[in-house]
Amino acid sequence: APGGVDVPREFRCAATGKPLYMPVVTTHGVAYSYAALFDMFMNARGLPVCKETQENIAFFPSVCPALHHYLMEEYRGVMKGRRQQDEADLWEKYGFQMPLIGDAPDQDGDAGLLEELECV
Repeated sequence: APGGVDVPREFRCAATGKPLYMPVVTTHGVAYSYAALFDMFMNARGLPVCKETQENIAFFPSVCPALHHYLMEEYRGVMKGRRQQDEADLWEKYGFQMPLIGDAPDQDGDAGLLEELECV
């Protein structure tokens, strides 16, 4: 693995198997990278079908900052590579940019933790 760090399966995209970058979690609790789920929505006839549950994904969830920040802290080298790849793919295929989410909470300590938990 890049940087000598192997990202565990639970932190990998259900569609691609790659480490999650800008993770979104469906109502069924399945995590996808933003770019991968965006691609699924763009290429689906109707609603995309979840790779794990085989159920329709009815709406596009927001990026989960808490999970994104955790992954950026724990797997920084791998995530930087994922950022470059996903941002380039999204731009080249659709002319879209990734959501603007920082690599760390805006605030330190308890305030930052409370901010993180807004998506959970």
